[in-house]
Amino acid sequence: MKLAQIAFHQTMIMLVIILIGVICYKKGVINEETSKRLSDILVKVVNPMVIFVSFQIEFDMKVLRGLAAVFLLAFLAHLIGMIFAHFFARDQVEAWTMIYSNCGFMGIPLINALLGAQGVIYLAAYIAVFNLVAWTHGISLMSGEKQQDIKSVLKLPAILALIFGFLAFIFRIQLPSILVEPLDAVGSMNTPLAMLIAGVTIAQSDLWKALRTIRNYFIVACKLLIVPAVFAAICSFLPIDDLPYITAVMATACPTAALGTILAVRYHRGEEKASHLFTISTVLSMLTLPVMMLFVGVLQ
Repeated sequence: MKLAQIAFHQTMIMLVIILIGVICYKKGVINEETSKRLSDILVKVVNPMVIFVSFQIEFDMKVLRGLAAVFLLAFLAHLIGMIFAHFFARDQVEAWTMIYSNCGFMGIPLINALLGAQGVIYLAAYIAVFNLVAWTHGISLMSGEKQQDIKSVLKLPAILALIFGFLAFIFRIQLPSILVEPLDAVGSMNTPLAMLIAGVTIAQSDLWKALRTIRNYFIVACKLLIVPAVFAAICSFLPIDDLPYITAVMATACPTAALGTILAVRYHRGEEKASHLFTISTVLSMLTLPVMMLFVGVLQ
């Protein structure tokens, strides 16, 4: 119950910032070009800072085991999403929506608020798997072509931050506070920046049309409730510590990844539908994330 209350409180904070983003777009304070620039800053600078700084702790074998557990659980989560997509998705956009979570964009601020820096460490492992799968299977899914672009995945800022942060953790390299504090200060922009951008994205979409399409609710329900609930139930039988378990479930329960909309535009796979599913899943996740935490509490 406590986790559900914390999740509800945090999602309400995020919702208010999203509404500020909507208003900023409607009033012309933030336009599409500004939003793209802010997204670049978020993905290439702020998110990597959060991930790297989270590893600036004393080495602990328990944390290392938790990282390995989340890494494996993330593959399981994506596999469950793929199984549901195989049976229930009608096209590539619906399949993407069911499989891929906005685990970095939405996950980092949420996990940081719920579980603190150690939760972000475990989330970094989930994000690594997301990038590996999304930029290989996900690209193939949306393009219709077989692609294996592992090298480009390893160059992503979040993955580089994970690699360097993990090495610093393993070799017990702790930076002086004069370096850690400014990095941490930049990372603290993650939640407001991410939610402002989400608000701008929602403001550009025809939310009313998205809400009137009944099919969208089924796809989003699979993404936000059914897939993470099945995943959580399976994981509850595994010998996993609470923190890695909760992190993996929350990452899986996040709304669909914004990358899906970008790929839909690039490969002409129903751009409007992808935008609608991203929008409605983001909006409804404000309600479903606390529900999932309540469900996790029941399982525990």
